[in-house]
Amino acid sequence: MNAITVKNLTKTYGEHVAVDNLSFTVSKGSVFALLGANGAGKSTSLECILGTKKMDSGEVFILGENGCGKTTLFKILMARCPQDSGEYNFGANVLTGYFDQMQQ
Repeated sequence: MNAITVKNLTKTYGEHVAVDNLSFTVSKGSVFALLGANGAGKSTSLECILGTKKMDSGEVFILGENGCGKTTLFKILMARCPQDSGEYNFGANVLTGYFDQMQQ
């Protein structure tokens, strides 16, 4: 089972396509980062994955469970580190517990 599976994630703002049919998987026990230029859709993609922004289409699975409607759980499980904010400042014990769970 993958830790994260994203299938065909698409998000638009009017006629502007912010994320276009994004698909990827993250294996359990691995570390993953989205990297890209400003405006590439990284933050929008993560917000859709976390459930804080509604995607137009696509599917998200976290540890095999459908991500829709489980925002609080996935915010805890995923550390989002935008360059200009300390929005999610988890202590070592939370992250260690998360990575231990991913190894099982």
